[in-house]
Amino acid sequence: MPATVKLQVVINQEGRCKATGERLGLISEVEFDHRPALYEREFDPEARDGQGDTVPAANDPAYIDAIKKHAHKGRTARDAGRRAKEARITGQTKTRDKSDRFAPPPRGVDVLRPENPEKKPGRKYHWPKRELKSRGFPKKNGENTRGA
Repeated sequence: MPATVKLQVVINQEGRCKATGERLGLISEVEFDHRPALYEREFDPEARDGQGDTVPAANDPAYIDAIKKHAHKGRTARDAGRRAKEARITGQTKTRDKSDRFAPPPRGVDVLRPENPEKKPGRKYHWPKRELKSRGFPKKNGENTRGA
């Protein structure tokens, strides 16, 4: 964001935090928050001579708030929660359709035991078929198994 936009935002707010009303103080303790958030704005591909921009424009000082860092952290957390909930409700979190998510299963279908279980014939574990040779560790009575 250009420095001129930041300066205009601070001047418009008379040097006070938009969220808490406190004096802003040092610029290192100030963050600039877009209201409404950029992801909530529509995108116009014809704006800015065909380069595209959001509606309202992303760097419009009237839609930017200068707030303290601790207040911005809280706002962002609330926005992230709202955005995640919106994605869950609309089904944008996964590629599958969630419209039938809470619908009961069809009659006669056993959900716990599928009709066509995909069992592979044969052994469950693939242990070696051949007998394993000993590595020649000494037995308890002191003899070597390889016949020294």
